[in-house]
Amino acid sequence: MLATPPQPKKAVKKRRVKPVSQRKAYASAGQTTNDSLFQACMNASGWSLQRDLSQDAKAEIKERTDRVERSCAEPKYAPYYSKTACAADRITITQLADTSTISPEAKAIFLDLRSQLDSVNREYVDLLRKYSGLAGAKTATAYEATITSTNQNNLAIYNGQITWGEYNKRRQQVYREYQAATTGRT
Repeated sequence: MLATPPQPKKAVKKRRVKPVSQRKAYASAGQTTNDSLFQACMNASGWSLQRDLSQDAKAEIKERTDRVERSCAEPKYAPYYSKTACAADRITITQLADTSTISPEAKAIFLDLRSQLDSVNREYVDLLRKYSGLAGAKTATAYEATITSTNQNNLAIYNGQITWGEYNKRRQQVYREYQAATTGRT
């Protein structure tokens, strides 16, 4: 048997990989070739495609938000808004420490105001679902989850069972729960 001499090894050229910033590659965000396949794959992983809201949709949503702000500034609702803030995240320390109960003046306008605010909130939830995809549906569901505790709080203040301070603390708690549900933070 004859032995074959060892073959010289071929030199392997090592390829140097450039950092991403130096590569001549790019990605384009708005290019999907099969929308339903994209939705199925991304939704399964917890992602959703967010479409840019049209100007009409933005205006419709803003109009609801503005209606709430306008009602907060209406003089006829002053007996209520002198005891609590328009938004739960704007409640002051003075309002949290308030030991008074609902006055006859605040009680007289309370049901009208709550009815108006509840109507605007329902419209807003519908708009979130209509225009904001999965993220909007999640926000709408989180809001709807707060309705029972909000109604209980409203009923307790209306019936004189709790003070304004307790009412405001509960409003803040409901708001924190809503924030946690929509942002994932506690």
